Amino acid sequence: NLMSDITSRLWSHLNVAGSKIIKETAEPMFKELMPKPLQGLHFTKIDLGKVPFRFDNIVVHPLSKKDGTVQFDMDVIWDGHCDVQLKAGSAIKFGVRNFKMFGRMQFLMKPLTD
Repeated sequence: NLMSDITSRLWSHLNVAGSKIIKETAEPMFKELMPKPLQGLHFTKIDLGKVPFRFDNIVVHPLSKKDGTVQFDMDVIWDGHCDVQLKAGSAIKFGVRNFKMFGRMQFLMKPLTD
């Protein structure tokens, strides 16, 4: 389908952007929410891998003819062979190599202009 094709073609760029967003979002949360010994937790590597997200069972619902609002419902599937590594101090190191996710996503779109 079109969404999966676009994601597949853009995956190398989405991987870089997604990795940056994860790092910039999570690391301040580590400092704020983790116990003192783990507050220095940081990513040493984030690679979302070569397998892009897939989208399936896409349903489009026009919600309002008046303002052109459209609702998209779709399944999101990711069998990511990622490589995420974290470190806290010199003694604590861990990571994630494989990550599977699937769920139903819904979003609304409205025209930007009249």
